[in-house]
Amino acid sequence: MGTLKYFPGPLVPLFLLIFIYSCASERHFITERARPEELSGTFTLFLYGARHSDDVANVAILDREGDPYEIQIYAPEFDFSVKKGLSADDALAEAASHVKYHRDFIRSRLAKIIDDKGDTIGYELRPLYHI
Repeated sequence: MGTLKYFPGPLVPLFLLIFIYSCASERHFITERARPEELSGTFTLFLYGARHSDDVANVAILDREGDPYEIQIYAPEFDFSVKKGLSADDALAEAASHVKYHRDFIRSRLAKIIDDKGDTIGYELRPLYHI
């Protein structure tokens, strides 16, 4: 089983982390925009950040269950929460609620995480802010 390690940091986009992991492991992950209706199946939901009212470093990762990959968050346990066994609709609804809490939120961006075989292994939902 492959492991995609997510090291969250201040506004670090997932695609950069996937690129670094891909280069180091000879696996190639990419992200590309996705539409909510593409989601199906069961997911483990990672909700990172949103620890205080001005915390702009937050993201939601939806890890597709049953695939050969495991996404892990490498951060202190108090920085994120994990919910397993969620339907696509429930995972996306909770993810959307998580990323939109900040007062400068304008919309979110959904991206699918794709392995080197072209299979979608998960999704990233991140907030976009008014600057």
